[in-house]
Amino acid sequence: MVVPVLPGLPLFELAVPAEIFGTDRRDLHPDWYEFSLCAVGNRSVPVQPDARLRLDSGVAALSEADTVIVPSCDAPGTPAPASLLRALRQAGRRGARIIGLGGGTFVLAQAGLLDGRAATTHWMFAAEFAREHPQVRVRPDALYVQDGRYFTAAGTAASIDLCLRLVADDLGAAVAAQVGSRMIASPHRSGDQAQSRAGQANRTTGPSLAATLDWAIKRLDRDLPVAELAGHASMSLRTFNRQFGRQVGVSPVRWLTRQRLWFACRLLETTDLTIERIAQRCGYTHAVPLRQHFRRECGMSPSDYRARHGER
Repeated sequence: MVVPVLPGLPLFELAVPAEIFGTDRRDLHPDWYEFSLCAVGNRSVPVQPDARLRLDSGVAALSEADTVIVPSCDAPGTPAPASLLRALRQAGRRGARIIGLGGGTFVLAQAGLLDGRAATTHWMFAAEFAREHPQVRVRPDALYVQDGRYFTAAGTAASIDLCLRLVADDLGAAVAAQVGSRMIASPHRSGDQAQSRAGQANRTTGPSLAATLDWAIKRLDRDLPVAELAGHASMSLRTFNRQFGRQVGVSPVRWLTRQRLWFACRLLETTDLTIERIAQRCGYTHAVPLRQHFRRECGMSPSDYRARHGER
């Protein structure tokens, strides 16, 4: 895994992948990531605020990377160095997984890697991105988007969400949850949750649903009709659905399904419970609906997931 560092990069945008992938966490999984940074041009790279990184590797390091992460940059939309664009195209041709975080999405688009694909970026730059790259299907409200081997995130906090999602894909949900816990990160947020914006403040006022979400997560073995969630939040069903969409970004039913599947992933990884029993622990009456939801959301069966990520 290689991260190219562009001049003017905000340190937080670099710190997210460095903390999640670059910290030695072999106590969580023996096959932890090989992580490195590379310069694009001058090996002494200025970053914000008022610092400079001296890097040993140049852009040639991308030639063998199985994953490339392009973080946000000083001014999204500024033409990226031709050497980086060439290296990204070559990485794409040989099948590398390529991620753009925040303004890094602009770089992927400049390389032509997102043509005909869905992508997101920070809401502040979404309109500019759509104008500059009409060939990309922009999802301006998504936290992060996957389209094949290409992943894009809104940046900042959404970069944490996407990076933890990648850990879950590679090493399992239980490992990702432990990394998130060590970072004191928020509970897992799916990519289709909405980005928060200051301009939405007057539309998202209302009682916080945090207590109700925590209450539901502790009761995933139950049916949990939406009306019961609304009752816990002391709201009418109509008001609850409206507030849920504004605060969480997806419907209550979709959110519950994602939480049940996340819990199922952890049980598949860390227990030897049967699929039937796991389905019951996750609130399903039998295994069939779990298998259906699992295949639709995860792209594989629960048994295949266990074979890939289960404890050995």
